[in-house]
This record gives sequence, C-alpha cells and structure tokens, in this order.
Amino acid sequence: MPSDPLIGAQLANFRIERLIGSGGMASVYYGTDITLQRPVAIKVIDEKQRKTSHYAERFLSEARIVASWRHPNICQIYYADDQNGLLYYVMEYIDGMNLSELLGNYISGGELIPHEDVLMVGRGIAKALDYAHERGVIHRDVKPANVIIDREGQIYLTDFGLAKDIHRDSLGDVFGTAHYIAPEQARSSNDVQPQSDVYALGVILYEMLTGVVPFDDPSPVVVALQHVNRAPPKPRAINSNITPTTEAILLKALAKDPADRFPTASKLMDNLERAFEPGLSATANFMPLPPLPAGARASGALPLSHTSVIHRLSARPHSTTRQKTLPLSQFLMSRTPVAGELPSRKNRLLPWLIGLIGVIILGGLAWAGINAVRPRPTQAAEIPTVTVALAAVLPPTATETPPSTATPVPTTNTAVPSPTPNLTPTILFPNGRFFRLFYDQTSFQLLNSSGERVEIRPITFQRFDETGALVTEFSGAEWARYNLTIRHDTCMRIVITTFPSDQQYNPPECSNIYEAIRNALRPDHELVFWTDGRGAPQFIVLWEGVEIARCEVAAHYCEIYLPPGES
Repeated sequence: MPSDPLIGAQLANFRIERLIGSGGMASVYYGTDITLQRPVAIKVIDEKQRKTSHYAERFLSEARIVASWRHPNICQIYYADDQNGLLYYVMEYIDGMNLSELLGNYISGGELIPHEDVLMVGRGIAKALDYAHERGVIHRDVKPANVIIDREGQIYLTDFGLAKDIHRDSLGDVFGTAHYIAPEQARSSNDVQPQSDVYALGVILYEMLTGVVPFDDPSPVVVALQHVNRAPPKPRAINSNITPTTEAILLKALAKDPADRFPTASKLMDNLERAFEPGLSATANFMPLPPLPAGARASGALPLSHTSVIHRLSARPHSTTRQKTLPLSQFLMSRTPVAGELPSRKNRLLPWLIGLIGVIILGGLAWAGINAVRPRPTQAAEIPTVTVALAAVLPPTATETPPSTATPVPTTNTAVPSPTPNLTPTILFPNGRFFRLFYDQTSFQLLNSSGERVEIRPITFQRFDETGALVTEFSGAEWARYNLTIRHDTCMRIVITTFPSDQQYNPPECSNIYEAIRNALRPDHELVFWTDGRGAPQFIVLWEGVEIARCEVAAHYCEIYLPPGES
C-alpha cells in the first residue's frame, strides 16, 4: 500500500501525524497543534471537490461561520485554509466513538439502545441543530457517522462541511447521504430547509428504536427515490414493542412534506420524551400491525439493552496518539462510570467518608469530655450534625438561636439538627471543585467555575419544611438526560415557564450558553426547590447522597465545593 504523502506534512501551525479515516469527499487525520501542543483533527477535502467551481471560496466562508460558534454539542473548528490548492480545516479532536459504530455494537449483540440513551443522544443532536438553524445554517448531512459521543458522555454533531447558509445560494451541488436524506433534498440540495435536518434526525431515531433504517438498498439512488416516493415502514411492524404514540412521532418526523414535520428538532425530542414517560403502555391499545412493505426487513423486535451507552463505552481503552487507523470520525473511548452504576466513583469518595467518620468519632469523644466538666446551658445553640449516611440531612427549623462562631464539632448523634435561619453552609471539601448558584423566583442556575468538566448526575438538591418533612427534591439525573457533564464556565438551568422569558433571571455569568435547561411548568412544580414559600429557609446540596452544602434561599446566591476530581 503506498504511503500517504501528507503524513508528517505541516499545514500552517498543524502537523499531520496519521490517517484516522477517509470518505467520499475528504480524509481526516490526527494532528498536533505545534504551538499549543494539543491534539487536533485535520480534514482535507478530496481533490475532485477542490476542482469544483467556487468550492474553496464557499467552503472557507462557511468554515469561518461555524468557527465563530460556541456550543457544547457542536465540534469546534479552529482553522481553515487553502494552502497550495490543498483545502482543509482543523477541528477539535474528540476522544470518543461515533453513533454509527455504537448502533452496530448494540444491534450485533441482538439489542437496542436503552430509551434513556436514545433521548440523551437525540437531545444532543437536536440542540446542535436548533443552534445552527437559529443562525441560518442547515447541516444537510446529519447521520450517525457525524455524531460522536466522547468519553465523558458528551454528544457532538460534527462535519458541517456540507452546510447550507439559507441567506445565500451555497454549495447547492452537494448531495448528502442517501439513507438519511429528506425527500426535498433528494430532489434538489438547494431546496433544503431546517425541517430537512429534522427529517434526518427522525431517521436516526427510527434506526435507534427499530434497529434498521426505513429505506435500504445497495444503490444510493434507489434509496433516495424511496425517500421521495415510498411511505416508511410502520415502526411497530418492525419492533412490536414500540408504542403507538412513539410510532406516530417517528412518522410525523418522516413526513414527505416539510410543513407536516416538527418545526424544530427540540420539539421532536420533547414529544418523544413524553411518549417514553411511565403510563404510556408498550402493549395497550395496539391496532393490528400492518404488513411490511416489499423489501423492508424486521429486526425481530430486538429487546432494549440493560447496558447503558456509558457502560458500554467505559469498557473501551483510552485512545492514544499511536492508535491504529480507525473509521471516519471514530475514536475509542473510556469514561468514569456514573454514580450508582459501577463502584469506581464511590471508591473515589471512600477515603473522604472514612476520614469524616474518624473526625466524627474523635469529635464526639472530645465533646463528651468537655460536657463532663462543663455544664451545658439550657438554651445554648445546638452544634450542627454532619450526616455521613447516604440519606438526606434534615435542615434546622427557625426557632433556634444562631450558632457559635467557633468551629462546629461533629457528633455521632443522628437526631435532626436544631433549627437556625442563618446556619453556615456545610463545607466538606474546601479544596474541591468550585461551583456557584444563582437563583430567584423565576429560575435557578448552576455555574461550573471549577476549571474542569464535571459529571452532573451525582448532585441533588433537597428542601424540607419546618417539621423536617421533605418538600421537594431535584436530582442532577434530570439534567443528565440532556448532558451527562457540565463544562467549565457554563451553566445548567431550571426555568419556571409561567414567567415570560424577558422576566426570567439571567445572570451575566450564565448569559452565553447553557449545557442543559430543565423546565418547571409552574412555581409549585415538584422540581422547584429554591424559591420562597417552599419550606425551611435553606435548601440542602448533596453529592452522591452526602450533604456538602446548605444555601440560604433569601440570599439568591450560594457557593459550593464538590469533591476533588480524579487527577
């Protein structure tokens, strides 16, 4: 096999190290940013495309548009150029696996991706698409090979190289990928609109839920014509475990007329999420299943896997710069599993818990000795108790006097701590990862100021009433349905939707981007834990079931420290 002449070459500030993979329009290389000493992916456009009239000018113009974007679900473009007739752009290197291989991994094992992960992947794609559409750009090549899940569980939509700027005639001669192409795009690539990308997302969801694409044939032209002329096979005819509601959503996403589809990708995912909610039986009210069209194939109603995407990917090794050549956009991945799924994360907290237990025991003995020689005043302030068990610590009520300014001494007493409206927050990890909370009566924001990406699932917020009864609780698992991790300097948010958007609290620190937004439908919604009138004057923050902070509701601001991350 002849050697690749680009290996070892330098384009601008980037050195090409090895080939990752190649497709019909480009080759992707692993490279190094020489100045910043960071890995990059370098996509070099095929020579046939470079010879197309005005291709280079349009390509570079659109690359500049995408390079200005900042979104957690869109692969970042660092640089683009036309160097001596070699057209290329340099991207963020993502250490992960593409959805095409992940789907094949599940299906080859006789299983389908769990519904929770279908929502996670679909949400990530939808948010990226809506962000691009709001900026007048249509992707035009949404397919599993262009969706990557990194080893932290983040979803990325990549390869905007076929994108169309709807404000001008741009790259109208580019086709797309037949199995995921919308009917109007199959007729003419200039006819695409945002709903064309929604159609492609519908095909991906169809494939994740049935194990097959709606149309298949060895000839791409035949597949494209099927998208134009043939109704897609009913999903329930392929997988009888799909509910009628889910089937209706998939078929709406695959409507031939763009006006009959969902207006945005997020609307599609909102409807699919509701269809997956408990109470919509997978077997109730089924109509007789229609026969499959000629040429369609059934997956045999593959069962949902009990292995999550993160578990499946965590078994894979970390990628290295010397790894063997991989398919396009595919990178191996491993990841620290989420709390409660594998013991590794809890093992990380174990030394802290053991040390804390020791402090409690010693503190209790010391306090007992002090009490033996000094009578306790009848109305003296109670010493806050630090609870070690994986259960919520009940907050104090409002009848107690403020605590002493001396350092609290933990005890082994398991009674509910005495009430105080000005209780100093518990800080178990003063050298941990720093987060800030901003909140008012309209919304709640969690800002990651730790300098690193952090898994969000283990965090929990609780609110109790004055009697110690739990009023409401919000788990980070709600956010993790959309993004498993939160990046540095970005926020996760809960919004009470009864307040107009121009009245919702939006602190400057969180004005640029949100990793995930969870909507609460009304002020007394079960997700709302931070507002006045919901119970005691503080809410409690827990990490993997252990209290790490208490925040004053009236302050509208709180600082917390999560346990230190792995080195």
